[in-house]
Amino acid sequence: MFNTTLFIDESPVYGGHEEMFLRLLAQSECPAGQNITIVANKKNQKLIDEIDNLKVRTGLPIVVITHEFSGFPVRPLTNLLAWRDAFALYRIIRNGGFTQVMVVQGTIEIGGLSLLVARLSGCKVLSYIPITKRSRLLGVTLGGFRDWLNRLFYYPLAHNFITISEFNKRELVADFAVPEEKISLVYNFNEPTFSTRPSVKPVELPAGINFLLIGRVDFLQKRQQEFLRAFTAQQAHSDLNLHIVGDNSSAESELLRAEFAGNANIVFHGWCAPDRIEALIQAADGIVLPSRFEGVPLVMVEAVKLGRVVFGSDVDGMKEFLPPQWRFPADDLPRAIAMMASASAQQHENAELIKIVQEKFNQTFNPQLSSSAFNAALGINRVPKIVLDCRLMTARPTGIARYSEKFLAYYIEKYGADNVTALLNEARPDVACRQQVIALKAFNLLHWMRFPGWLKQQDYTHYISFHYSGLMRPVKGIKSAVTVHDLMFELVPEFFSGWLKKLIGKRYFRLLVGKSMAASDLVLSVSATTRDDVRALYQRDSAVTGEGLFLTAQPDSAIIHTLGLQDKGYLLYTGNNRPHKNIPALLAAFAELRKTQPGLSLVLVGHTAASPQEGVIYPGFVSDEQLVALYQHARVFVFPSLYEGFGLPILEALANGCPVIASDIPAFREFANDNIRYFELGNHAALVALLLEKPQFYPDQAEVILQKFSWKSTWQKLDRILETWL
Repeated sequence: MFNTTLFIDESPVYGGHEEMFLRLLAQSECPAGQNITIVANKKNQKLIDEIDNLKVRTGLPIVVITHEFSGFPVRPLTNLLAWRDAFALYRIIRNGGFTQVMVVQGTIEIGGLSLLVARLSGCKVLSYIPITKRSRLLGVTLGGFRDWLNRLFYYPLAHNFITISEFNKRELVADFAVPEEKISLVYNFNEPTFSTRPSVKPVELPAGINFLLIGRVDFLQKRQQEFLRAFTAQQAHSDLNLHIVGDNSSAESELLRAEFAGNANIVFHGWCAPDRIEALIQAADGIVLPSRFEGVPLVMVEAVKLGRVVFGSDVDGMKEFLPPQWRFPADDLPRAIAMMASASAQQHENAELIKIVQEKFNQTFNPQLSSSAFNAALGINRVPKIVLDCRLMTARPTGIARYSEKFLAYYIEKYGADNVTALLNEARPDVACRQQVIALKAFNLLHWMRFPGWLKQQDYTHYISFHYSGLMRPVKGIKSAVTVHDLMFELVPEFFSGWLKKLIGKRYFRLLVGKSMAASDLVLSVSATTRDDVRALYQRDSAVTGEGLFLTAQPDSAIIHTLGLQDKGYLLYTGNNRPHKNIPALLAAFAELRKTQPGLSLVLVGHTAASPQEGVIYPGFVSDEQLVALYQHARVFVFPSLYEGFGLPILEALANGCPVIASDIPAFREFANDNIRYFELGNHAALVALLLEKPQFYPDQAEVILQKFSWKSTWQKLDRILETWL
């Protein structure tokens, strides 16, 4: 999955969401031979350096592609001006063969261009977005209009979202109409080595009460300038010290230092490495987070796990996870300063609270749980979400309908009912998994052309068709398989009746079958014969699954008396009377046989007569119980087909102790044993000669064939096929 996933971060500034993204990657296991590819903004040197550090620490095979994004102001309104960036991203996606793109975004606006390009490239698009506030609430230029544009255009570009808390999820649903099922929660967490790094050296802080304000300098979100002004204005305790961690060479950092560097109770530490931040937290009494808006601050999680108090404004992640005793109104900064000043006096109460909050944090901010959720959202090491095309599974017991029912049950048992969806044209009360009913028909040309577009909008990882009407074109991000039962339309001249049907029908089926196989990652054949036909006619290899026995009912022998039959006194055929079944040859041979055996009958199950013939009985459709009885009492089962893909009735006859006379075609040769006698197609005398015999039945040989073509054998083959493909 990593080989087909591209990660993009347009941001020019390193922030907490980049830090968390790298922590999640550090927890991932990249399979041998695969790479993790990240597109980073060339302006974000801190991100590039941290990725290099991650490669050294973990050995992960990370490939970094740097690109200097234009970064026009007033995004997303100006995203379409960045056409050079768009073309560069398009080339990276196309040349790399990526089918999935995850955009690492601080907000929807930073990364909107990547969402657009990824979607236009036909990729599955994910957004990792920790800040979900409306632009209008953030006080940015044209905030209301940007919110409208984001809701209308940019949020719908992503197929799925990864965010970091329940309140983010609620904002996505309420403010931007993102469907709840498209949102995955991946909580922030400490690095597993946090608080156990051997390189952490103790830090000595000034005497008195020490609080840290950690984070990149951002006057709008983090409010360092506003808070420091309140701190200097309200400073009534000379023993209260405030430490600024995260200031760098930015313009806002320079302004902050110029205004407050002369204050003895304010200390600037600059940008610190993780081990230095840990040492500062351990040495301090706590941290303060006066942010106007925030996701789930990593420093909040880290400070609590290190046993320090965290005072935060009553918004977003702080409101969701901090106890009320540690929160202050966002507009009441003097209240925050008073809480800091009284920290020593409240030391006992805070110590008790820390234990409670730590227990909550340990349950919520868990590296294993977050990593598992992240991998699941990416489609890495997760149970596949399979949609099974069961549109030919109708109430009428056709061969493909029964096949679909049996194979559907296999997938439900193997992957679980919650991970399997049956695609149907009508709801079925007897289907024991999720159902999705659509109006698109499998063999309607216009519907077949529209079907890939419909599938692209769904959240499936694998599409498996139980017939050969699959996808007209591949759908990126979804593996597909198609099943071929036979290629009768190619190999039976009389498959289509009438020259016009033959002219149009054959071309249509060739288009449908050829395109469906070309668009599939896997082609399944029900027999070795079908496999060979697929290879010969379409130059495509396929995997043979086989089939088993559907007919397992107890016999209802009353049908023998109802039809006036004698035990072993009749020949049996089951099936339709389409041209390839070669019924006229059987009737002609039987007419000759009746000259010497006038008491013999021929029972043709499954169709009616065009014109009556002496000794021939047409019972029409019969129940499974009646069919079992007909097999068990017949002298022989006759199967004279010109072509078949499999030959299921032969298995049914062998399972019920009935010898077989069959045409010598490849599909029937797969069942070869002494219970089957073959005649050459067109050789009328040979068929008559076989019908004159009264063959014996050899149960042991029948059992060998029945074991070879059992459902157990079929599932074992399918297990091996799917183990690699899925």
